[in-house]
Amino acid sequence: MTYWYKDSGPWWDVSMYHSPAVASLVADAQRADPDSLWNVYRELIELRKSRIELRRGNFTTVDVGDEDLFAFRRDFGENSVVVMINLSGGSKAIVGVEIDPWGYVVLDNE
Repeated sequence: MTYWYKDSGPWWDVSMYHSPAVASLVADAQRADPDSLWNVYRELIELRKSRIELRRGNFTTVDVGDEDLFAFRRDFGENSVVVMINLSGGSKAIVGVEIDPWGYVVLDNE
């Protein structure tokens, strides 16, 4: 695969990498945007590191009655957590919890 670097020649102006949409995918832009996919993954990794039940617990899917929500429960010892992930393009509300599009919420016993 060939990569064209910014301002590296006449091909840059006609390259797909020259578009603003692609510029938002550059690692520096992803790190600077608190709502970027890079930062969401970083947050999820930190959450997993901080919760033993997310690393070692028993896994059970939870039917929340909405096919746009993927939910699961993890239990480890006295710790338990339910994670709901909104896979739709719109906000969802369930059990009094609002979930943004492509967002997630963690409910625990703390």
